[in-house]
Amino acid sequence: MKQILSIEGNDENLGFTLIEIMLVIAVIGILATVTVPKYRSLTDYYHLQSSVQTTTSFIRYAKHRAIEGHTRNDVLITNSSSSQANTVQILSPLLIQLKSLDAGVTLVGGGDCVISFDKRGYLINPPSNTVSFTLKGSSRTVNVDVDFLGNVTTVWN
Repeated sequence: MKQILSIEGNDENLGFTLIEIMLVIAVIGILATVTVPKYRSLTDYYHLQSSVQTTTSFIRYAKHRAIEGHTRNDVLITNSSSSQANTVQILSPLLIQLKSLDAGVTLVGGGDCVISFDKRGYLINPPSNTVSFTLKGSSRTVNVDVDFLGNVTTVWN
């Protein structure tokens, strides 16, 4: 019975050698240097995608509210130059909804963008029948176009 429970062999062979531990640390280091930049670019992409979805859904919701309530609705996309977050707001004439864009996403052009809908859901005084603006992430941009009828299209660059 004692022989079954005992470990046969030399007790000096238990554990890992210094070479084995250094090899494991080297492999983990190589994996980390390869995957961290890819993870960072992936999270930047998802931040931009989330901000585009938020912005387009706010525009569609403002158009819906304008038609349903027979009132003017505005969407204001702010581009903050300070430490405050960039925001998307629905105004009718008071603030209805407010949401910050994800970190690292900015409105290209420096100023704010206002999209106004009349009671029929049409754009009010759009330049050249469309309102266009660009949201920029760290490595990609998205052009958002709102036509005269209030339809929203996005083009990823």
